[in-house]
This record gives sequence, structure tokens and C-alpha cells, in this order.
Amino acid sequence: MEDKNPEYWESSCEGPPASRLFGLQPEGLGTPQVESLTGYIVRLARLHRVSPGVLVGQEFAPRVTGTMGTIDCKRSTSRGFNRAIARAPWTIDGSGTTARKWVAAASALTLRQDLEGLTMLPWATVFSEKSLCRRTRAWCPICLADGLEASRVVYEPLLWKLAAVNCCPLHGVVLSTQCTECLRQSSPFTYRDAAGTCPRCRHPFHLSPSPPRAEPWRQRQAWEVGALLEVSSAGAGTACALPIKEVVKACLVRFTGNNTRGRQSSGNVAALARMIGVNPSTLWWWTRNDYKPALEYFLQISLTLRVPLAELLMATRTIQPVHSPRIGSMDQMISPPAFASLPAGLGHRTRRPLDREEARRHLEIHLYDGPSLPLQEVAGRIGRPPATLRANFPELTRAISERHRCYTAARRKARENVVKETIKAIALALHGQGIWPTAWQVARHIKQPNDLRIPAILGFLNELQRQIKATESDRQ
Repeated sequence: MEDKNPEYWESSCEGPPASRLFGLQPEGLGTPQVESLTGYIVRLARLHRVSPGVLVGQEFAPRVTGTMGTIDCKRSTSRGFNRAIARAPWTIDGSGTTARKWVAAASALTLRQDLEGLTMLPWATVFSEKSLCRRTRAWCPICLADGLEASRVVYEPLLWKLAAVNCCPLHGVVLSTQCTECLRQSSPFTYRDAAGTCPRCRHPFHLSPSPPRAEPWRQRQAWEVGALLEVSSAGAGTACALPIKEVVKACLVRFTGNNTRGRQSSGNVAALARMIGVNPSTLWWWTRNDYKPALEYFLQISLTLRVPLAELLMATRTIQPVHSPRIGSMDQMISPPAFASLPAGLGHRTRRPLDREEARRHLEIHLYDGPSLPLQEVAGRIGRPPATLRANFPELTRAISERHRCYTAARRKARENVVKETIKAIALALHGQGIWPTAWQVARHIKQPNDLRIPAILGFLNELQRQIKATESDRQ
């Protein structure tokens, strides 16, 4: 008798395909604080209870490097991780071929189709890939602390990965780039990465002291870039984004009016070049070639015209022309305050008066209370060249340099003493086994064989050999 009620597992309906990795939802999609692809991979690894290096070495490396199914890529996860990042982890969040490969691999593993917005790929035809992403990790301690206090997911926004962004748009503070515990910078993506902690010493970044306030124009710059990320991560089409050629032509029309012949005179180009702080020949080259400048140049144009960068690139605002009977009077048409208000960091070498009391206070803090840092780094934190600080505060700068020199000498001496004790123990152990403690034999048993190239350590080993030889002579 035929069964009219077949079992449910014999049904012909098919479910959705299963992904190899969990289809984790990216954080901040459609907002300026959209998550970066490297931060997404770190959270994905934590969800699978493995380190990012293991996940990348076993799952991403075969797909990124094109060695899927080979034995070599499965032999070592660290080797696969290094091969996958190609010693340039900052390019994963960029707009080049590397980012495209990583997005394709992540989409194939999670079956998610919204991961391209976690990188700068939507703007690949507009911005240059060179110097787009920073090569060191940056973070806002206040954002991390607020996220933990509110029990939100801790992640690394794509905004922190861009070299043009130096401050947090939400809190207006400078992004931190150095761990306050180990005083070292770290790569934006490492083998044992963890969101919100230093990959070197595991110090939580949210426990760092509050960084200094950023200048208002830097905060506005961060908001402009965040608006671009909001557009691209929301899935809005960026194919209509104007290239630099069209942006420059629109800017020229803004100051000179419509040209019936479709040409702009060299004087107009020179005047606009002075406003945005670039060479006139460079600006002329942009209007004649399919060139992709860096993101910083677009920010200069946006700040000069006082038009939001997203509206300028997406052509959502019509730049009204300014008609003038004389094209030669370009310099009179440009408002001097707009030119003078441009900051020095945007290409204009304007002289900013030195606040001596504030600079002295920072120097004294670094000299007496803060960690021992070189004068170059102290000057970078103050925002002044070392030569300016030496000219205005010769005693303080000399004391800071001397303190750092003594600090590095003491650390070097302490390390040499530790290495000498290790070498002495190894040499005596080798001699006890009947092996003469040559430099080659000792180098096989120490952690860093290159230490024997240091003259002081090599001289210590030679002296130790003479003592052993003298002891043997006395016994005979």
C-alpha cells in the first residue's frame, strides 16, 4: 500500500545554504561609526573562540592567496596569516585589490553581501589607495569606555583606520596611537588581536587617560569623512561620485562663472590652487587626466568651499557660480578670511603663535611626571617642531634629551646584564658537558643569537673563556 504521508525528511523543499562561518551582523551599518573589516574579523574569531591568526590562517588565507585546498597553506597558521596579510595589514580596510580579495573571502565564508561597506572599496574610483589607511592602530579611549559602560559591543570603527582622521568626531579628542602601559605602537591587525586591548601587553585601551582636545577643524574633518562612510555603508550607490576632474571644474565655475568655450584660464587654476594649497600644475593635471588624489585633497577643497564633502562628491548640491566682469580680478573675489582660516595642517604654512606657558607646562610634565620619551615624540605631542622648542626652552629640552639618554642607557645596561648571566650559565653548562663554549655553541642556546654581535657581550664571553681556560690550567 502506498504511503500517502511521506516522512518530513523526504520533503523536496530546500532551506537556505549554510555558511562555513557564522553570519555575524556588522556593527554600525549606515552610520559614520561603521565597523572596519579587520575589526569584523577579530569579532568573528572571538565568536568562534579562536584567535584572529588561527581563523585567518585556516579559513581566509587559502581564499585570499589563491591556495585553496593545498597542503602548504594548512601547515602553519602563522605562515598562512603572514601570507594572507602580505606584511601590509592596513590595506585590508583600503580600496585596492587586497581589500577586494578579503571582502570576497569574508562574503564566501559568512554568506553576507554587505561587507564591502566595511572598507573603502565603494570609493575606489575616487580616492587614491596610497596613504588612505594608517599603518598603526588608533583608538578613542572615551568611546571604548562608554561602550563598555553601556554594555555595547566593543569594535573598531573604519573611521579610526583612515589616515586623514586624527580625532574622534563624537568626543573631539585626539585619537590615541600609543599604549600607555608598554609605550609602544601596534599594527592595525595582528595575530592575537582583541578589540579594545593592546596586542602586545593586553592592556585595556579604555583605561588610558583622556587624550588632549583636538582642534575644531580636525573634528569637522572627521565628521566629513564619517558622512562618506555613512553613505557607502548604507548601501547607497557611490558610482555617481564625481572624480577629481569634475570636482575641480565645478570649483572653477564657482569662482569664474560659466565659460562658454569650456576652458578655464591658467590664472583661474592658479587662484584656486592657492586656495586649496596645491601646486597649479598639479591642479591642472587633475583636470586633464583620470587621476585619483588622496582623501586629504578632497577635504581641502571641501573646507575651502565650505561645502560638505559628501554633497560635493555625490553632486547633491549645485555650486552656484559667481559672475564677475573681470576674470583677472580673481584675488579680489576670494574672501581673505576664508584663506586665512585654513589650518596649517591642510597644506598652508601659516604661523601660529607659540603659547609659551602651555608649552612649558607640557615640557615640565614630560620631564618630571611622564614617561621618558625622546624629544621628537614630545614635540609631536605638543604640536611644535623640536627646533622651535629648543630655541625657546633650551634648558628643558636639553634635560628631556638627557633624561631619555640616561633611560635608554640604563635599559640597555640592564638587558646586557641579563644576557650576560644567561650566557654565563650556558657556557658553564656546555663546559660541564665537555663542549668548549664558543660563540657558535652559545648562540644555539640563547633566545636572540644576534646579542653576541654586541661588543660588550662578545667581550664578556671571551673573558669567560679565558677564565675557564685559566681554571683548567690551575687544576693541571
